[in-house]
Amino acid sequence: MSLPDHSIRLLIPSKETFTPDDLVEQIASVIYEKELLSVRNRVEELPELLKTIIWVIDFDTELSINGILGFFENSSGNYLNATIRTLRLIEAVEDADLLEQIEKRIEGIDFSSEIELQPGQITTFEQRHRIDEQILSEIAALAAQLYLSSEDRNIFDYLLKYLSKDWPAKSKELKQTISD
Repeated sequence: MSLPDHSIRLLIPSKETFTPDDLVEQIASVIYEKELLSVRNRVEELPELLKTIIWVIDFDTELSINGILGFFENSSGNYLNATIRTLRLIEAVEDADLLEQIEKRIEGIDFSSEIELQPGQITTFEQRHRIDEQILSEIAALAAQLYLSSEDRNIFDYLLKYLSKDWPAKSKELKQTISD
C-alpha cells in the first residue's frame, strides 16, 4: 500500500516555483499535523529528498525538546542509522561521527522497554533502562558536542546547502515523483 498522494502533497509548497528554504519550511510547518501521521509512520517510502528533510527535522526537534536520550526513547531513535546516513549525506560529518560514537555506547540498551509506574512516581532514565552512570556520562559529554551547542555548526545550513546543489534538477524530480 502506498502513501496517500494528498498527504504527500501537503509536504510540498503549493506555489509553482519554490526554493529549498520554502520546501524545508513547508515540511517543518506541517509534518507533525494529524493528517500526516500516515506519512510520518512510513517515511522510508517517501522520495529521498523528502526523507532527508524529515530525518533532519525529526532529529533537530527531538534533540531540542527531549535531548539525546529522548531521541533514543522516542520513535525517531528507531531511525538512528537513517539519521546518521542523512547527516553524512548533507555533510554534517562531525555530528554524524558523534552520533556513531553515542550509538556504540547505547548498544544493548532496550529503549522500548516499558515499566509500570505508580501515580506520581518519578523515575530516572537510568532506572527505566538500567544504564550505567558512567555510560550515561559519556553519552552526555558526546551529546554536548553536537551542533546544538556549537556556534559554527547548524544542521539546517548543511541541509540547505545540500538541497541547493543542483536544485532545479532536484525540484523537477520531486515534482515528477509527486505527480506520477
